Amino acid sequence: MSEGYYILLVKTAVQSIFRAKLRSFLTALGIMIGVMSVVLLMAFGLGIKNYISDQFQELGSNILYVVVGKIDGNLAAGSRALASNFRFKLRDVASLRRLPEAEVVVPIYLQPRVKIQSGKNSFYGDLVLSDDGLYKAYNYQNFVGKFFDESDLRGREKVAYLGWNTAAELFDSPAEAVGKTVVVEGVRLRVIGVAKEKGGGSASDFDNNVVAPYTAFPQLDPENNFYFIYLRAVSETQLNSLKNRVIAVLSRNYDADDFSVIEPTEMLNAVLNIFSFVNIGLVGIGAISLVVGGVGVMNVMYMAVTERIKEIGIRRAIGAKKNDILLQFLVESIILSLFGAVIGLVLAYIVVLLIKPYFAAEIDLTIVGTAFGVSTAIGIFFGSAPARRAANLEPVSAIRYE
Repeated sequence: MSEGYYILLVKTAVQSIFRAKLRSFLTALGIMIGVMSVVLLMAFGLGIKNYISDQFQELGSNILYVVVGKIDGNLAAGSRALASNFRFKLRDVASLRRLPEAEVVVPIYLQPRVKIQSGKNSFYGDLVLSDDGLYKAYNYQNFVGKFFDESDLRGREKVAYLGWNTAAELFDSPAEAVGKTVVVEGVRLRVIGVAKEKGGGSASDFDNNVVAPYTAFPQLDPENNFYFIYLRAVSETQLNSLKNRVIAVLSRNYDADDFSVIEPTEMLNAVLNIFSFVNIGLVGIGAISLVVGGVGVMNVMYMAVTERIKEIGIRRAIGAKKNDILLQFLVESIILSLFGAVIGLVLAYIVVLLIKPYFAAEIDLTIVGTAFGVSTAIGIFFGSAPARRAANLEPVSAIRYE
């Protein structure tokens, strides 16, 4: 068949759609809502996935975390480990610092979601207890003031270094925080610095932390025990060697099930795998509206066939074949679906642009291709039955139809 034949099919289909503008628009509305829902869910999923990946990339590719408990990529196991009684000791940190492959070794004690108060203002964030190496490990940058040093640690000074959001919530402005006092877990801490904003917004972000020397909270951790140990290798090429050496050192004092040595990529893959299953479920729920829209397309196409029975009979009488009639109505169904998809995609893109400053969302070519591909499939699937009915009409009976 020639190119002109297909152009004529499309032209005829468009003319048929525009003959019933309101009906066509209402039919496309179902596809539009379905496409918009699915595209937005996919955009949110892609945005969050990229955001999580970026957060891990910021940590670097030569990082190791030593955590309590056996995780093996199971994040739920990590949560159970935090509830266990096993903790790392200062002697473990000292042993790991002697490894030649280790550039930075930092112990971390974490108390999530604590109440941080200053006067009448309060804020819930994470209390992080560590030593002065945490500043270098997490690439903090000072907005105002400084991070605590080794003398603060040895002197058991009650000092605090605030994340940006913590300082902004407690004081009129983060710049005014230095020299003020905050109360955390019943301990009064003097603020000596505020970190520059890192961005994000989840409760675990550095912006929502209050960091203090681990010696400032003997009531929380009298024996200086730690949940995590952060390590940075001298170079990425030495990461595997460092990981093996860390396992060998800790295995002298602990069983294999007492601890795990994790690379950020392993944690990232575990998070993304869980998120992928959740996102597939959400997209599946959103796709229900596409099915409803497809049913609407099928109903309208049945109506179109009924209204044009005589036209079909005349076309068959002057030489049109069954396949010509079949293609005519299939093309009309596909164009109707694609029309709804275009509108839904445009609206979804506008929504993404509006919310992107506040929430991670992105639309890429894969999402666009999926939207058009699914819409085309819906047009073919739900338009095939009405198209077959039209193609199977007897010419003589169709011409006589009133």
